[in-house]
Amino acid sequence: MSTIPSVYDLKGQARALQKELSCKLNLAQQKLASQYGFRDWAALSTASKNGKTADHLTKSTLNGKQKFELPKEVADLLRDQRASAKPEISTIQAFETGLLFAFDIKEGQDFRFDEVMVPDEHAIDICSTDVAPVAWNAFMEEYLLEAEVEAITPNELQKLVHENDIDPVEIVMDSLSLVFVRYAGEQLPTSFEDAYALSLDRSFWHPIYMWFQGKFINLEDLQEIRVHGKVVKSTLN
Repeated sequence: MSTIPSVYDLKGQARALQKELSCKLNLAQQKLASQYGFRDWAALSTASKNGKTADHLTKSTLNGKQKFELPKEVADLLRDQRASAKPEISTIQAFETGLLFAFDIKEGQDFRFDEVMVPDEHAIDICSTDVAPVAWNAFMEEYLLEAEVEAITPNELQKLVHENDIDPVEIVMDSLSLVFVRYAGEQLPTSFEDAYALSLDRSFWHPIYMWFQGKFINLEDLQEIRVHGKVVKSTLN
């Protein structure tokens, strides 16, 4: 585990990366943050000022509440993958301010791509930080529900995973087998409804995750989705 460089050094690295990629500084900063395993530049800067180490991915937040942390072996693997990843500038822009969808690997095969909605094989390099904690929490919540366990400490969780031969890496890596779709049009939709409608026009299946204007949305958490006043997806009775 290495300590994150000072903010001064990080700024220097960002400027060097900006020159290397011939891009805007904010995109270089986003790329650098991804390499260190952070969602954005602000999170990386804050961690640097607080003297944190680069294994911050072990801290998982879901819906604003601390839940099950990613096991260290998973966090280390994701961090290494992000550090070596080379996402396209267009992918970084979509993640930071644009629009991305993620579909189940099988259902995504039926998506009708065109010049507006294009496949993006590099998106997982950036989006894994959001998806992995959601997948791990979903698995553990279901597992503990079946085991009729209401609460568990981190040490108890680690023991349970070891004693029951649960492979966190396999579980999380399976969850990252997704089809990513990136918006490549000229005029980005201004509302969630208009953005979501782009997936409805091109697929019978609904996306699982969505990144819109810099915000990660776990669509599985939404009980009901309306587009232009019409319910298009609902888990309500």
